[in-house]
Amino acid sequence: MSKRSPRSVTLQRVDEAHYRVVNERGLSLDFGHGDGLFSPVELLLAAIAGCSSVDVDSVTTRHSIPESFEVKASGDYTVDGQGAHKLEDVVLDFAVRFPDSPEGRAAERLVARVVKLSHDKECTVSRTVELPTSVTSMVDGRVVAASGGAGR
Repeated sequence: MSKRSPRSVTLQRVDEAHYRVVNERGLSLDFGHGDGLFSPVELLLAAIAGCSSVDVDSVTTRHSIPESFEVKASGDYTVDGQGAHKLEDVVLDFAVRFPDSPEGRAAERLVARVVKLSHDKECTVSRTVELPTSVTSMVDGRVVAASGGAGR
């Protein structure tokens, strides 16, 4: 039996093509289209990279603090024959370096295993992107589009 733990954010329009998302704790992030703003696709890549990074960081830093920790997230933005936009072939490339010490070497040996575990089981974001996930779009509480058994 699966356990549910609801999450939500609220999006507000700041200006033309400039939006602010606010979480339940009151933290905010601006994004949109234009100079100085992350695009929604870049935020998706950041969320995928961030989710696995948290997993890797939390496990490896029990042994050693990294000297450098960088993850490049990339993907191909495509438009299919029907005009549908999507991101394909997302790749995360971890470059994590630890001190040359017994603790650092122990941490470094864990990186590949934790990246795989995060990909296969732990990272909510990449698992959601990979698996069929229902999305329901509503206007004033009324369903206007739904997929995969959504619209509970």
